[in-house]
Amino acid sequence: PAGKDLSACVADMRLLCPPTTGPALCAAILASTASASASGGYLDSLSAGAQQMFTESMGWMDTFYDSKAGYLYDFSASTALRHETRSSVWYAFGLLARNRGDDVAEAEKIIANVISGQFKVESEEWSVIDR
Repeated sequence: PAGKDLSACVADMRLLCPPTTGPALCAAILASTASASASGGYLDSLSAGAQQMFTESMGWMDTFYDSKAGYLYDFSASTALRHETRSSVWYAFGLLARNRGDDVAEAEKIIANVISGQFKVESEEWSVIDR
């Protein structure tokens, strides 16, 4: 995002990776997605079947995307138009890989939303495990 230096962006992006994903793996995923998207080579590197699955999956998720909120709607049958964070982050990675039209801007919106919703002060975090 404009106005942020790279180290701040990387620190923010690490918040998106699950705790079991080490920082190096998270950074590698982000770097490979960003560099491949910039060159348009990521999708070209996939097999024809994988490209078709990617295209169909993104088309399906596009129908669940709420651009005003910057999140995907939860697509489980038990919800009433709630938004879902985890699927939204995966969708953002897909947007970066597809890199068409306003995909990158929408991915940035999703990522910024998810980061802004994170607990950043450890004492305010909740956990099912007693500390």
